[in-house]
Amino acid sequence: MTERRPIPPRPLPPHVDVVETSRTAACAHDGFARSLNPVHTLVDGDTVFGPATGRTRIPGDDPDSRVTALMRIQAAAEVMALAVLDGVRSASGVTTPTGTFPCYTDLMSS
Repeated sequence: MTERRPIPPRPLPPHVDVVETSRTAACAHDGFARSLNPVHTLVDGDTVFGPATGRTRIPGDDPDSRVTALMRIQAAAEVMALAVLDGVRSASGVTTPTGTFPCYTDLMSS
């Protein structure tokens, strides 16, 4: 099995301001709800960061900008859901002093 390395975070394009970046990160968080149950509990520590340059604001009255923003937030949620599923499929079981904890593929192969 090849080693997987996380993709470093990249800021959104410079034309996306801080408010829109925050909204995109919040919608990416919805990807957790598409792939995990229970989700958004008080102790799970799930966090999504969205770096932004804040250099330029997209005009709110531009219909093309709104469509682009909607596509971006939809993609953020979908990408997060797929990333969680990929992590589950790629995980390995582990044995610790506390016990043996199988992964999804260990459980599904038996």
